[in-house]
Amino acid sequence: MSKIVCTICASNNPHKVITIEINGRDRYICACCVNKIMTVVSPPENQEMDEFVSHLIGLTEVVINESYGDFELSPIAQRTYLDRAKIPYTIQHRSDRFSDEQFGPYLILSNGVAWDCKRLERDDPILIDIVKELGIKAEGNHASLKIVKVPSNVQWTIHEHNGFEWVAEKHRTWF
Repeated sequence: MSKIVCTICASNNPHKVITIEINGRDRYICACCVNKIMTVVSPPENQEMDEFVSHLIGLTEVVINESYGDFELSPIAQRTYLDRAKIPYTIQHRSDRFSDEQFGPYLILSNGVAWDCKRLERDDPILIDIVKELGIKAEGNHASLKIVKVPSNVQWTIHEHNGFEWVAEKHRTWF
């Protein structure tokens, strides 16, 4: 079964499509964005959905932590990020109780301050490339990193519970 999809907002809601007949042919107008250029498509298989959405509106990749713990990069991933981003840093060896495998044998300092990878933009192309390249070697202590694809026209934010993260669409909130 074919669907009619807006080439601008990617709406395929049948209640948002206006059908009119012009010269004996059906023409479609999106009631959502008043786009007159509609495409009739067959629904893609699940494995093809990312490519389909990417073709229509593009996708943004976002790194999240999909396990209980915190978003954290491994020491090698942190140094790789700093090198690729051309951020100057120094390494201070730990000689205290924190110098174990959990925290690493050293502390990374940028401008004399401990560098915190948790401040990174999660859609940073350098971060995305490092997570793809290193795989599980990019994961810090108690982290399980995953790249999620979000439609480019969505304003998103990351929510978390006990370190387990998910990407959600931004909306207004009142307390």
